Amino acid sequence: MDYAVGRRQTVSVLDSAWKSAPVTGQGTSWTAVLDQSAASGEYVSLRVTAKAADGSTVRRTVVRAYPVR
Repeated sequence: MDYAVGRRQTVSVLDSAWKSAPVTGQGTSWTAVLDQSAASGEYVSLRVTAKAADGSTVRRTVVRAYPVR
């Protein structure tokens, strides 16, 4: 999982801002821990890429997924 933090976010701005987050889990339950320690008042965007056993992939991006308070 990748994430980005900032007030003004668009997909083009985020292209250079993504950070990787460690992911743990198995099967259908996965968890990522994001470092938001310096992000008060900012928004977090999320990007997830998943790969199936047959090799097919999917990527989803959510811009301004949630605010950090």
